[in-house]
Amino acid sequence: ETGIELAPDNIQVFKTLALFYTERGLDEKALKIYGTISDLEPDNLEILEKKADLTMKLRGVKNAQDIFVKIIGLDTKNHYTRFNKYLAEIHFDEEKYHSAVKYYLDYLNFYPADAEAAFQIARAYSYTKEYSLADEYLRQAVAIDRSWKEKPYFSANLQWESSGSRDIPNTSASAA
Repeated sequence: ETGIELAPDNIQVFKTLALFYTERGLDEKALKIYGTISDLEPDNLEILEKKADLTMKLRGVKNAQDIFVKIIGLDTKNHYTRFNKYLAEIHFDEEKYHSAVKYYLDYLNFYPADAEAAFQIARAYSYTKEYSLADEYLRQAVAIDRSWKEKPYFSANLQWESSGSRDIPNTSASAA
């Protein structure tokens, strides 16, 4: 902390202090330092990522939403696409299904082996009554991971006929 007093514009001193706090489990202090660094260097993706991760850890995913949006907007090389999945989950929970699908699709473009993302796209399409797309993404989830075929919601047409609803319930592993 003395280093900050002696060199208040030296970003490296802030980074070292934030790393020091993180390594010692002083996450609140580290988050505050990462916030200061991101004020000084607002387009620093490395710092924004650390700030987003600590915000999620300490305050929950939804509280990091603005940071995710900023990261995705700055990320011209697609190194931070994992944040698309977090935004998709937030939008899905807020029943913003079309934007949730957009974020899941952006994520799936870079992580094509994520059956869970394909399943969540299917759920979103079922809620928007776009059933052929829901079927397509349920089948994609199974194509990615055959174990999904054993899950009760895969056979969507049977489920929809028996329940009278075409909405796919959230019975995925991450819903637990």
